[in-house]
Amino acid sequence: MIKYRVPILVAFAVLALASGYFVTQLKFTFDFEQFFPKGDEDLAFFQDFIESFEADDNFMLAAAVREEGVFDSTFLDQFHRFTLATRELPYVEEVQSLTTLSYPLKTPFGVTTIPVIHRDQPGRYAADRERILADERFVYNFINEDATALLVFMKTKSSMNLGESREYMAAMRELLADYDFPGVHLLGRPYFQQELVKMQIREVVVSALVAGLLVSLVMFFIFRRTWGIVVSLASIGLGMLLFFGFLGATGRELNAISALYPVLMIIVGTSDVIHIMSKYIDELRRGSPRREAIRVTFREIGLATLLTSVTTAVGFATLLTSRVTPIRDFGINAALGVLIAYLTVITFTTAVLSFFETDQIIKLGRGQAFWERLMERAYQFTLRRRRLIIWG
Repeated sequence: MIKYRVPILVAFAVLALASGYFVTQLKFTFDFEQFFPKGDEDLAFFQDFIESFEADDNFMLAAAVREEGVFDSTFLDQFHRFTLATRELPYVEEVQSLTTLSYPLKTPFGVTTIPVIHRDQPGRYAADRERILADERFVYNFINEDATALLVFMKTKSSMNLGESREYMAAMRELLADYDFPGVHLLGRPYFQQELVKMQIREVVVSALVAGLLVSLVMFFIFRRTWGIVVSLASIGLGMLLFFGFLGATGRELNAISALYPVLMIIVGTSDVIHIMSKYIDELRRGSPRREAIRVTFREIGLATLLTSVTTAVGFATLLTSRVTPIRDFGINAALGVLIAYLTVITFTTAVLSFFETDQIIKLGRGQAFWERLMERAYQFTLRRRRLIIWG
C-alpha cells in the first residue's frame, strides 16, 4: 500500500474532481404516484380513472391581489392582459378568469353574451361587484369574498414532469415581471413540484451538515489531533462525494427519501474509518514500522470491515423485493453507497495514514489511559461472568 500511496491519492483527486462535476448533474424528482406499489389493484383502478377523466392536479392558479379592491379600471385592464398572455405559456391548454367570462343572454334575435365584468365601463363596476359576490360560482373560485383578489385558472398538460414544470415556472415568472401587481400568489402542480424538489435539496444539504458536525465532534473527542480529525473527516467526506458523483454520473434520480443518504454514508464511513485508524494506531504503539502497521491493518481490519460492508449492502439490496419504486431505488443506492464508502476508506484512508506517526494522529494522555482501563475492566468482568451473562 505504501508503495502505491501517491498514485492512489492522485487517482482519488481525479475522482473527486469528476464527482464534483457530476454532483451538479444530480436529478431530483417528486411524484406521489411513485409511492404506489406496482401491480396494486387500487393503483390500476386509479390509473384507469385518470385515463378516463383526467388527473385532478393538471392546473395552475395565479391570484393577483389589490387590497383597495379589484374593481379598478387600471388593475382590471392589466389583469385582463395578463390573463390573455398566460395562454401563450408552455403546456397551458385552457385559461379562464372573470375578465374572460360572459353570461349567456337570450334576445328576440337569438342568444348573445354579456361580460361578467364591464372592464371599459367603470360606472357599472358597483353593479358588477354586487352581482359577482352574490354568485357562488365565482366567489372562492375566481374572486375572494372581499373582492381584493382575482384569480386566473390555467389548465395545464396532464402529468407534467419536473423539467416541464421548471420550464413553465420560468416562463410564468418572466411573464409576471412584466406586470406591476401589488401581490401575486401561485398554486398548482408545476409550482408545488418545483418547490418540493427545492425542499428535497435543502433537506439533503442540511442532513449532511448536521451529521457532519456531529461526527466532527466525535472525531475531536477520539483523536484530539488536527491531522487525525482531518484524515477521518476527509475520508468520510470523500466517500460521500464519490457516492453522489456516482449517482449523478449514472443519471439516477433522487426522491423524497434521499435525505437519508448523507446520514447513511456518514454512519458507514465513520465506522470504517474508526476501525482502520484505531488498528493502525495500535500497531504503531506496539512498535511496528508504518509499512508493517499498514499491512496488518489492511489484512485484518480490511477483511473484517469488508464482511460487515458486504452484509450491510446485501441487507439494503433486499429492498429490491419491494413493489414501491422509491424504496427499491433507495435499497440499491444505499447498497452501492456502503461499498463505495468501504472502498474509499480501505484505500484512501490507509494511503494517507502511511504518512503519519501515532502522535500526529491521536493525542495520548490520561483520558486515553482511563478509557483503556475502563475497557479492560469491562473485558475482565465479561470474561469472569460469561455464564451468568449468557443465562441473563
